[in-house]
Amino acid sequence: IFWIEWQVYVVDQRDSLRIIDLLVQALLAVIMCVALTLVLDKIADFAGQGAMGMRRLIFSIGLLAGFSWERTFDLAIDQYSTHHGGPDTIWRHLVRLALAAAVLPAWSWYILPKAQPLEED
Repeated sequence: IFWIEWQVYVVDQRDSLRIIDLLVQALLAVIMCVALTLVLDKIADFAGQGAMGMRRLIFSIGLLAGFSWERTFDLAIDQYSTHHGGPDTIWRHLVRLALAAAVLPAWSWYILPKAQPLEED
C-alpha cells in the first residue's frame, strides 16, 4: 500500500484532495491485486504440494485490496462528518451504521455461506 501511495505522490505533484489520492491508490491496488491473483492462481494449479501456500498468499492479496478501500472509506467518512458539523458529530456514527446496514446483508447472503463449508473441511 505504501509503495502505491509513494507512486501516486511522485506522479501527482499538484495540491489535490487527499480523498482523490486514496481513490486512485485503492483502484491501483485492486488492479494489481487482480493481476497478481490471476498469475498466482495459474501457478497454484501446477504447484502440487505448494498449492495451499499459494492459495493463502492469494487470500492475503485480497486483504491488501480490502485495506486500501478501508482507508478510503475512513477518510471519506471523516471528511463528510467534519463538513456537516465537526468531527464529533452524530453524522460520523450514522454514516458508519448506514454503511454496515448496506454491507452486512450482502455479506451474510453471499460470502458467509461460501465460507462456512470451508471451515467444516
